[in-house]
Amino acid sequence: MDASSNVKYFTFYDLETYGLDPRSDRIAQFAAVRTDSSFNILEKTIIYCLPQQDYIPNVESMLVTGITPESVETLYRKDAYRENEFINRVIGFLTRPDNCVLGYNNVKFDDEYLRFTAFRNFYDPYAFNSSPSNNSTRWDLVYLVRACYALSPEEINWPQNPEGSGVSMRLEHMSKANSLEHGHAHDALSDVEATVQLAKLIHDRKPKLFNYFFNLRTKRSIEETFYDSMSGRFIKSPLVHVDTGYGPETLYTGVILPVYLRNDKGSSIYGWRLDQDLDSLFKLASSPEQALAEDLDLRQLGLVKINTARCPALSEYSVIAKRPQRAARLNIDLKKVAANLEYIESHDLLAGLMDRMIVLEKNRFAASADPAEPDPEHMLYSLFSLSPEDRRNKNIIHEREAKDPFVFDEINFSNSTLRRLLFRYKARNFSQYLNDREAAKWNERIVSYLDARAPVFQQQIEEAVKNHAGDVEKLKILLSIIRYYSRDGWQIADEQVVADLTDMITALEEKKKSAAENNNSDQVIQKSSTQEAVSSESAVPQTAMP
Repeated sequence: MDASSNVKYFTFYDLETYGLDPRSDRIAQFAAVRTDSSFNILEKTIIYCLPQQDYIPNVESMLVTGITPESVETLYRKDAYRENEFINRVIGFLTRPDNCVLGYNNVKFDDEYLRFTAFRNFYDPYAFNSSPSNNSTRWDLVYLVRACYALSPEEINWPQNPEGSGVSMRLEHMSKANSLEHGHAHDALSDVEATVQLAKLIHDRKPKLFNYFFNLRTKRSIEETFYDSMSGRFIKSPLVHVDTGYGPETLYTGVILPVYLRNDKGSSIYGWRLDQDLDSLFKLASSPEQALAEDLDLRQLGLVKINTARCPALSEYSVIAKRPQRAARLNIDLKKVAANLEYIESHDLLAGLMDRMIVLEKNRFAASADPAEPDPEHMLYSLFSLSPEDRRNKNIIHEREAKDPFVFDEINFSNSTLRRLLFRYKARNFSQYLNDREAAKWNERIVSYLDARAPVFQQQIEEAVKNHAGDVEKLKILLSIIRYYSRDGWQIADEQVVADLTDMITALEEKKKSAAENNNSDQVIQKSSTQEAVSSESAVPQTAMP
């Protein structure tokens, strides 16, 4: 089935962020391109998120993107919005019907930022997920790219990793290797446009592979393809799974025996790797408690957990079992897989093991949790049971705030996490309606945050000055960051650091100017010499041809 037969539109999107932690860092820029099912561009959008008083970005992230709070407030102000308005516009653009939303590594990165941003602004954090009601789905092109490299690499150029061995699947490297336009890496709109071109490239050159994985992008399609809910058994086994967790030795590919489908919290397939030795399985079967006490990663032990809601790249085993050369390229021993499968099934090694492993995994996770009261903005995946009244209040906030900003005074959440979130939401977006007590409390939070963040931020500034000493553009960004955060008398850099930074910028600009002047002089001299040579040649008498 071709992609165009079950989706009318693709919406490609990308974020630039002020850090790497989706729970606590903020989005700087959102860009999206809407196409038809043939990847013809229909619409583009790009917006920015205004900075918040109780947040300071990561310095290196600002240097990578070139986006700073100051530039958002000045250069991009007409397209910049407070975070609550920003996320509302993003949701509106991404949740249209008959649409597939995708990016490049969005499932593990960009989607998480959107989810936490929606959560702290009282929007549905799962609005971006697949929704059968309006035929909207999500996908991640990077999973397709990895599957293409592992299972069918022909006709696509694969760039070598400039920082080490192996292939680089970074978007900018894939774009360059395949002659795709990519204006500026780490600019959201440029990244989105490059992603559209890469999707079209694979679709046109690898239509069967593209459509196979596209049609397996949802939890429902995966379960219907590989699992029989009536019998409670996997109807296709083993499975081939492409994921970075398997490592470069097998080109990020593993062969798994699916054993258990868990649907109580999300949907996950638990299975066992068949392409590696069974030593850890013997140990787990005899004493799973002891094995987990060693605090090893479950995948290191051989246990694989695949979240079916996260668009995993799964395929039937026949894609390598019937193609020994492909298996050899992946460093997967088909004989070992067959022998391991036969031994596990004949000795019933996995009977009851998965249930015990799930319980032990849950207990270990609970034991590792921070006993201190967590930040309410980090509680997205912990807020499972809410009272009917809390759910109702949570869902009507935006409807009522548009009519009456004082609605916050009428909402009384019984859940303490929601109460703390509501206070921050009001303070960030409707500070003019804070009473004296709330204003004092909010100011106290800002001061406390700045005092705690200051040492780290100052260290980042100083390290960046040293690391980018020869880059005048990055030094200018650093100077603008320092000035921006020094507006209210908050000293984030020593006066000597500022003076040294200013001198460095001046020296680099003078050097650049001098080099440009010398270059112009050389061009003038070269031009003059050329003209003199032409004049000399024209002065020589020409001998007529006989």
